[in-house]
Amino acid sequence: MAVPHLSITAISRSTGANAVDRAAYRHATKMERETGQPTENFGSKAAELKHAQIMLPPDAPTWAVQAYGEAAFKAALEEILTEAAQGRIVVGAIEYTGLRDVD
Repeated sequence: MAVPHLSITAISRSTGANAVDRAAYRHATKMERETGQPTENFGSKAAELKHAQIMLPPDAPTWAVQAYGEAAFKAALEEILTEAAQGRIVVGAIEYTGLRDVD
C-alpha cells in the first residue's frame, strides 16, 4: 500500500530565496518580481512541465484575475485542444486494464 508523504519547505528571504523565482522555476516561465525585475527565464524547461495550475479565490485582486483569469484559461484550453487535435496529447481518456467482473 502506498504511504502518503508531504514535504514542505519554507521560502525565506533571509537565506536569499525568493517566492517569485521559485514559482517561475516550477511553472517553467519568466515572471516579474515585486521590485519590477524579471526572474530568470525558465522557458527552456517547458517541455519537462507536465501540469501547472493556479487557482484564484473569488476575491482575488484585479491584477491576478487579469494575469491568470478567464483569458489566460481560455488561451491554455485552446492550446491543449490544438495539441489534442494534432494527436500530441490525449484529453479525457481513461484506460482500465486488469479489471474483471466480480460475481
